[in-house]
Amino acid sequence: MKANNKKRIERYRILYIFLIFITFITLTLIIFVRFQAVIFYSIFSLSIILILISLRNLFHLKYFDYEHSGEVLTIKYYSVFKFGEILPAVEVPKQKILTFSIEKKGKTQDLNLLIEARNGKGVKFSFRLTGFSKKQIEKIRNSLSVH
Repeated sequence: MKANNKKRIERYRILYIFLIFITFITLTLIIFVRFQAVIFYSIFSLSIILILISLRNLFHLKYFDYEHSGEVLTIKYYSVFKFGEILPAVEVPKQKILTFSIEKKGKTQDLNLLIEARNGKGVKFSFRLTGFSKKQIEKIRNSLSVH
């Protein structure tokens, strides 16, 4: 089973870049156009806040590629700004997966995996599932439940 969030994350990325661009243009216009001080400071402050929030959200966007081919679980989790070869964040045989959970946190959900390490202890991995539909998350849950 394969699932990824590339299409939706790409739309988010374009939206944030567009918001930053429009807000920057608005900010530039209000600097050159003379407004009353109260209006100027209000619009200026809101523009700066919107730019900062959009930049924070843009830099926190991550692509998530999930592949569970029966014997091996492969997860790639990387920034929208990463180019070149993408190495898996996790590539593990399915019998090494001790437990998993999908927890809802606000508008997003987190995939938590506990994987058996060489020393016999568990290693925890956590991935944010931003941009996935409920159907895709259910497929991920079902594919992990089968093992």
